[in-house]
Amino acid sequence: MPKDSDRPLTPKQRAFVREILREDDPPTQVDAYRTAYETSAKPRSQRTEAARLARRPHVARAIEDGRQAQERSIQAAARGRRRWVLERLAAEAESAESDAARVRALEVIGRASGLFEPEADVAGKRSHATADDLRQELEARLGEALGVVEVSEVEQRVESTSAGTDGSRRDSPGTSRRDSQPAGDHDA
Repeated sequence: MPKDSDRPLTPKQRAFVREILREDDPPTQVDAYRTAYETSAKPRSQRTEAARLARRPHVARAIEDGRQAQERSIQAAARGRRRWVLERLAAEAESAESDAARVRALEVIGRASGLFEPEADVAGKRSHATADDLRQELEARLGEALGVVEVSEVEQRVESTSAGTDGSRRDSPGTSRRDSQPAGDHDA
């Protein structure tokens, strides 16, 4: 003989479970019982029988299984929407007419992907950080971005980007040699 939680549901019990799990305007147990059993018994009896039915192991198991299936469905739909939004943002980042729109789309993708810490968390961590802490964090982040494992490799890459192959100083991005000269040394 099967355990109580493994017993098959009767057609009326299935109707009761289906009513309980209805997503559009979910009914109370009593309403689900009334609908499934088409009863006109006294309200007190309906409440008692609905509660008793919902507590039966095989009915309770079917309700729980149905709720878990609904939750999985909701999560799958949310993942699908997230994927769709990220795909649209990626398309926007690649084809937007303005630089600002492309950068904003990339920023949103980065935040959604967990690439950036919330500013409040970063500010809180950094308000108590020492210069060495900040340097270590910067080296670690540069290492991640450059795909470098050793700190010495980060330092070498940083040095190689700030000095030319002949050892001369390179200008930082966005500046020209003229901008980097001390005031008064510009050619007129």
